Amino acid sequence: MRWGEYGADADLLELPLDGSSGRPDPAATYLVCAHSRHDICCAVRGRPVAGALADVRPGQVWECSHIGGERFAASVLVLPSGMMYGRVRLWLVEQLVAAVDADEVVAPLLRGRIGFAPVAQAAMAFAYEQLGLRRRDAVRVVGASKLAESRAMVRLAGPDGELDVLVQVDRVSAEQLTCANPREGHFLAYRPLRIGPAQA
Repeated sequence: MRWGEYGADADLLELPLDGSSGRPDPAATYLVCAHSRHDICCAVRGRPVAGALADVRPGQVWECSHIGGERFAASVLVLPSGMMYGRVRLWLVEQLVAAVDADEVVAPLLRGRIGFAPVAQAAMAFAYEQLGLRRRDAVRVVGASKLAESRAMVRLAGPDGELDVLVQVDRVSAEQLTCANPREGHFLAYRPLRIGPAQA
C-alpha cells in the first residue's frame, strides 16, 4: 500500500502506475462496506464495525461503497492481502485485527480472497477451516475447472502439497436476502463438498 495526495482530479492522469509515487505503508487497511443506498444492512451492520475497527486501528479504517455480498454484512476487505471477511460482529473485531497483525486468517469469517472466481474463493475458505490452517499464505489457488453444470473442481496449493476441492454450485431461493429487498429472491451458493490430495 502506498499513500499520497493530489490537488485536482486531473493530477491523477499523471500518476505513474509503477508503484513509485506516494509513501509506502506496511500497515493493513480495513475497508468496511457501509453503502446504505445499495442495501441498508451494510450501513446498519457495517458502520458500527467500522467504528470499532477505527478504535483499535485509528487511521487504518475506511467506510467504502459496495464490495459484494450484502447478505454477509458486515463485510470487511483487508488490504493489501485482499482477504475478504463476512458477518463480522463487534465482538469479533479485536480477534480479526490480532489475526491480521499476525499474518493469519479467521477461518470462520473468511469469504475468500479478491481476484478469484467465487468458486475458488469458496474452496479457499473451506480449506482454511477444514484443515485448521491459520497462516494467510498457507493456501494458494492454482486453478479451477468446471466438471458439470453445477459442480467445479478447484486445485489449491497447501502446506503439504496440492489439494482438490469439489464445489457444488446451487441456485437457492430465499426470502429477504437483503434488508432492502423483502421479496423472495435467489442467490448462487458455493458449497464445498470434499477436500483431498490432488488427483492426476
